[in-house]
Amino acid sequence: MHGAELVVAEALGGAHPAGRARDVVSAVAREYGLTGAWTRVLAGEQSTAFRLDSGTARHFVKVEDRTTVERVEAAAELADVAARQEVPAALPRPTRHGRHAVPVDTLVLSVTEWVPGQTLSPPVSLGQATQIGAALGRLHQAFAALAPHPAAVTAAEEEWLRWDAADVVTRWEQAEALVRDRGDDPDGFDRVALTALAERRDWLTALDRVLTGVPPLTRQWVHGDYAAPNLLFDGDRLVAVVDFANASPHLIAYELGRIAFGPEVVLSPHGPTLSATVLDAYVAASPAATEADVAWAEACAFVQLARSTYPVTARYAGTGRFRADLDDFWVRRQDTARLLHARLHPAPDVAT
Repeated sequence: MHGAELVVAEALGGAHPAGRARDVVSAVAREYGLTGAWTRVLAGEQSTAFRLDSGTARHFVKVEDRTTVERVEAAAELADVAARQEVPAALPRPTRHGRHAVPVDTLVLSVTEWVPGQTLSPPVSLGQATQIGAALGRLHQAFAALAPHPAAVTAAEEEWLRWDAADVVTRWEQAEALVRDRGDDPDGFDRVALTALAERRDWLTALDRVLTGVPPLTRQWVHGDYAAPNLLFDGDRLVAVVDFANASPHLIAYELGRIAFGPEVVLSPHGPTLSATVLDAYVAASPAATEADVAWAEACAFVQLARSTYPVTARYAGTGRFRADLDDFWVRRQDTARLLHARLHPAPDVAT
């Protein structure tokens, strides 16, 4: 194996890494006409990524084994839709045949332009908060043209808002059982995880109040993972929104709340001011947003954090690759949910 294949083989691991690496490097050369120096990039739990320096330009190569060609092609099309609405996006590079995804045995690879930048991390600045809200507003405006078009949905019509306390408690209990069964640090993170899951039982009343009192909210196509790891910054300037693979119809309030009241924003100094800045910038860029969508973003953020058992389940099931990062992420999500829970008294009062 030559240098590029060695880098790719070490990153891919698994069975027959040399053969898979050779196939990946050959496919990029054949389909995209790109050769050069490959460098591993740590860019997510669900994929293996590389920077490819061809000598004249840099490219981002993504190799996935839990997706389909169709899904990667769709994500490339949505990135282009967003870019046409002046949302900064890492644009996909087409193959010689005009495709944006290449199957390599069980893997799917894609190439986008390389965008220098750092993922969003605390402390978040006012400038960054403004950029986050404005870009999301423009993105939602762009996606509003996609079918199914935006529509107001009630809690009875939206599956994500359906409330079953027994089901939520069962998922928490399953996560607790996983920790107890597979934990190896009873005085360390195992205790942190179990304590957090136990604390959530005190949040059932708040979850019940939020999920039974929500007014009609707007449902349309959204990014699906508009979160810190997918927002690249150069200082205060947002240089790219990446990874449109999870885009689907969902609640605007869900996506807006997830970033405006996410750990990076909420746990930064002056968190409430930063959250308000994200919301204000969003409304300015997307004037069609309803009052209810904005007012209920915080409640939706709390619901999402409180019900989710990620990343504890991934960590103890052995599907997470970066254990220290997962542990830190769980703690920050719990800290954020605790702050939001304390603020959600009473639930938002919005005329319907």
